[in-house]
Amino acid sequence: MLLVLGYAASTSNGLSGSPAHVSPTSSGTAQANLLVALADWVARGAHGCITPSAGLAMLQVTANRTALLGFRTGWQSVAFHGTDPVVTGSVGTVPGVIDATTAQFVKLAARWIHADVTWNFTEQRAILAENARCFGISGREAIIASSEGLFASTAWAIPYAITLDIENAMVSFDFDVIDRQADKIIGRGTDLVHFASVNEGVVTKIDTFRHVWEQPEWVQEQVCNATETAGSAENDRVQSLGVPPAEGSLAPRAT
Repeated sequence: MLLVLGYAASTSNGLSGSPAHVSPTSSGTAQANLLVALADWVARGAHGCITPSAGLAMLQVTANRTALLGFRTGWQSVAFHGTDPVVTGSVGTVPGVIDATTAQFVKLAARWIHADVTWNFTEQRAILAENARCFGISGREAIIASSEGLFASTAWAIPYAITLDIENAMVSFDFDVIDRQADKIIGRGTDLVHFASVNEGVVTKIDTFRHVWEQPEWVQEQVCNATETAGSAENDRVQSLGVPPAEGSLAPRAT
């Protein structure tokens, strides 16, 4: 079963207030916060329960705080005002229940994405496996050290669909790369995130792809090599889109 979580623009304060302009640099945090709130709501079963075979295919949160739940056989809209959502309509056949496995995996995915997008290194350290392979880097501490070097210059945003592959314990999503100083989007990529299992919130591997005609060398290496080199490929992936590394950050790997 595939579950897709999608977003449009967020409001200035997440779940309440009127839609407002959110700068590219701060948009990712607003989206990530909203994702966590959505995952909590799904887990609480506020909208009832469905079995995996019912085909929950998409969740989307819009700028006016209306959530859309997409199934294989229909759609349902929910007004997401505060903590008590209200179903406002449906089209086609909408199943009645969500299973515990899907709800749990939604929360696990939201936890990692939030930690990644908000640069919460303490939470990242708690989620990453000790021998994780991410962004072409091997080892939890090397991965986090590389990300720490990017914080001053770079931000992420996630205004696109997030797809969860329940059977394979994977989540994939597109993201915008943002130059923090210029407050502008300078590129786009896709992350493929592997979890140890659908019930265990441990990230074991992440592959990243750039939305460019020819993938940078570090991207090709992370996919083709069984063992990756500890280093700062995180810097490589941002530098390949033109963001200058932050002062004092780790030097990118040789190209």
